[in-house]
Amino acid sequence: MKALKVIRNRSVCSRGIRYAGVLAILVMCTQLQAQQLSTDPIVQENFSGIEQIGSSIGNITQMTFGPDGKLYVATLSNGIKRYDYDPLGNVSNEVTIWSRPDEPSEGRRNGSLGIAFHDDPTLGHVMYISPAVPFTFAPEPIDWPQDIIRLTDDDQDGSWGEAGEVNQTIVSNLGVTDLHQVNQMQIRDDTLYVGIGSRTRTGGDISELSGPPSPSDGEYSYTGSVNWIRDLTQLSSDTTTTNLARFDITNPESDTRPFTSTDQGKLTVYSTGFRNNYGLAFDDEGQLWVSMNQNENPLAPDEIHRSDFQDDHQFPKGNEISGDWKTNADAINAGFFQSFEAPVATLGNHASANGLDFSDVNPEFAGDAFIVRFAAGKDLLAVDGVTGDVTTIATGFANPIDVLTDPLGNLLVGQHVAGGRIHRVSFGDPPSVLGDMDGDGEVTSADWQLFKPTYRMEFPGSTPDETFTQGDFDGNLVVDVLDFQLFKTAFDNAQGAGAFSQLLQVPEPSSTCMLTGILTQAYLCSIRHRRTSRSECTV
Repeated sequence: MKALKVIRNRSVCSRGIRYAGVLAILVMCTQLQAQQLSTDPIVQENFSGIEQIGSSIGNITQMTFGPDGKLYVATLSNGIKRYDYDPLGNVSNEVTIWSRPDEPSEGRRNGSLGIAFHDDPTLGHVMYISPAVPFTFAPEPIDWPQDIIRLTDDDQDGSWGEAGEVNQTIVSNLGVTDLHQVNQMQIRDDTLYVGIGSRTRTGGDISELSGPPSPSDGEYSYTGSVNWIRDLTQLSSDTTTTNLARFDITNPESDTRPFTSTDQGKLTVYSTGFRNNYGLAFDDEGQLWVSMNQNENPLAPDEIHRSDFQDDHQFPKGNEISGDWKTNADAINAGFFQSFEAPVATLGNHASANGLDFSDVNPEFAGDAFIVRFAAGKDLLAVDGVTGDVTTIATGFANPIDVLTDPLGNLLVGQHVAGGRIHRVSFGDPPSVLGDMDGDGEVTSADWQLFKPTYRMEFPGSTPDETFTQGDFDGNLVVDVLDFQLFKTAFDNAQGAGAFSQLLQVPEPSSTCMLTGILTQAYLCSIRHRRTSRSECTV
């Protein structure tokens, strides 16, 4: 069976899964029921289709690729799960890597709205989560204690935070309510970013509790903000102290240290003035983007923002005890509430704008923020990073809550309901057949001989289109372990299942050494996702 060649301007079903066989295309077409690409010509020209690649996952909240190259999925009440991810196929081999009893009446949910990984020089791979609390949306907000914890999987058995491994609450008792809580997380270099929604519907502009003024009625310094721990390595040596990364705050309604402190190892405020800031992502220039669910009374559209240190994004932030944070002298002297930012784009009323990400593999949409709307539209949008123009990419999802770029630059959309499903929205075919190193339109043993010497080559200053035929199939400008795995899949698609293994049954000595190194590397190297800083794999 030969590899599929590029055919432009095909119908949605005939565009199918790239580099797969006819059977896979037929399967995909049976899945294109509710989900469909926009009929906008620019979308039809640049995207190839939608396929469901995972189901029965649970109520998804955030997805990320871990340091092992596997797909990790946080849910609200079904724990945190790990999957093998095939960029040309489905998710498989589900493993629950963290869970706890789901007890909403006790203030505990079996999941987390955020998940992120850090390669710590002392502890190795570390996972950060914030175990979820219930959403009740009561007329008067209900206070819940919520923490940020870090865990390790030192024995690599897939269960994080077991006895003898790190399972540490680094931030204790964040003052959230049932309305919003600790949302998505991102780690870039050694810095943890986390969004925490507002405690109130109005940012403290209007009293939401009956009776006399209450310390609980309104916003704290952390809430309605993007917060950060600037240097996670400062926490490395102490794996037992509870609340290591938070100040000992007894009066959160008035404590200004999250604004004023320059302590690199504490959770402090990065930017503020949000209502419910849910999604976080970095573009290729290192710029942080944030989604915000806006107010219902008075009604205001959801927004997407660029955010820099000490920016204010114009949602109210006050409480009944200390008044308006935006007039607080300590916070102002520290540099806050001096730079007020407008949204890049508005996304509609009652939209529930949530997860977002970036992909640079398609020139037409490079620099655009891809974002999903949970409520109004239930769709995937692209927001032009320069003009703010909004393009509908795909519709028909069931409450989509996150979007993640996969290693090939395609977009994974996670649904919160309908059992928890993941769909892959694929860009159009690259300029040539994956694995075709000699340009003859086929993937053969001759291409393997050309691929071998390119392994570990780097292409600084090049573009993904230029390096695709040099073996850099995932567009990260280096030929690494994932490119090898993609070549193997492409070879088997072209020559039949198991053909690549047969090719290597009696390899030449240099091939044996290379293959051993690559397969060892597949277990040891870190493949970081585009939303974080990337460390290239070397053998």
